[in-house]
Amino acid sequence: MERLDAYLQRKQREIALLNGCLDAPLKLQRPTSAMEVIKQKFQIAGALKAEHAIQDWALTETAWAHTGRMKAGPFEFSYDYQRADLEVRGPSFYAHAGQSLHDTVYTSSGMSAISALLLTSVKVVQAADILIMPGAYGETVELIESYAHHLRIVQTRGLSSDLASSSDRFRILLFDSSASSLAFEAILRCAAPCLNLIIFDTTCFSSGSGRIRRVLSWARRWRLPIVLVRSHTKLDSLGLEYGRLGSAVFVERRFALPSGTF
Repeated sequence: MERLDAYLQRKQREIALLNGCLDAPLKLQRPTSAMEVIKQKFQIAGALKAEHAIQDWALTETAWAHTGRMKAGPFEFSYDYQRADLEVRGPSFYAHAGQSLHDTVYTSSGMSAISALLLTSVKVVQAADILIMPGAYGETVELIESYAHHLRIVQTRGLSSDLASSSDRFRILLFDSSASSLAFEAILRCAAPCLNLIIFDTTCFSSGSGRIRRVLSWARRWRLPIVLVRSHTKLDSLGLEYGRLGSAVFVERRFALPSGTF
């Protein structure tokens, strides 16, 4: 468990890094509470957006001018109206990139990525069970309950036996990085899981997390197709909601599935 003083020191370094991105950095005091950290990050976000809107008014949500691809580090971006046709070019986000990672689809947010994946799944599977781990992200569960009516939620107990039981229905595991570590470890201990697809929300893990590597290895061992979905707004942006980006990475597509599945 991280102590408060260590947390505040870490957040002060994040704030200093973000503040240094401004042409005219804000004069900020050392935060003494989590609420002050949040307040200062929102202040920086507002200042960043203001500078961007003044300097690059033609390249906000809608790109009014076509001056070539925008660049941020090794990534290039292009889009038109409301980023509906967003295209991102660059290296794999995940540190465990290799022959197993294919076809990254970028979206305007993490919820857009998982929404597109779940809602379009009805085109290939008319009815399925989606296994939810304890502690899964609440908005994802709400999305499934409200809109993905072809998916029947099955709340697991976070035990490996929940995955091993056979079923005549298509079964999807929502492997959520916000779930408890106990549930995470229990799932990875499951031998011969009876699943058709894994959707792995990696938002709470860093791009080089060993847990991502372990889940990929587990899926590969049991020849299970897996899709990595992520919100790049949170951890990747140091908790600063300045820009919005999500992604879905399709993995191990060479593993053939029976007709009528993914």
